Amino acid sequence: DEIQLLEDDLHDNGVVSMTIKVRVMPTCLYVLSRCWLRVDGVILRSRETRVMVDSLDMTSTTNDNNDDNNKKKKTRIYRDVTWRECRWRDLASRGLPTNVKAWYTEGGGVESGAWNALLQRLPDVDLHPI
Repeated sequence: DEIQLLEDDLHDNGVVSMTIKVRVMPTCLYVLSRCWLRVDGVILRSRETRVMVDSLDMTSTTNDNNDDNNKKKKTRIYRDVTWRECRWRDLASRGLPTNVKAWYTEGGGVESGAWNALLQRLPDVDLHPI
């Protein structure tokens, strides 16, 4: 599922949006948080945080004395943070489209596979350790 937390058209000068995507499976949970900013003719910026919770114990166990059923699974949490951005004037030199429409998400903020692939080509911002 995807939840749109924020979307604004910046008075027709671009777009800013904040989305959360969640996927829950029997043994893990995956969350993608993305903040996307496009100021037309100025900058493109993406901030993504991915969280994966592995080995969730969401299955019911019986009350028999079987040690395998009563063992607790070790839960691991992984986090990945990615910052990408590029000034508009630098797009062409990086082989990225300078046409504003190429950076539009499809209607209603839905992100296509082609748009996601394009977003992955934006240069990473070096995150300084805290």
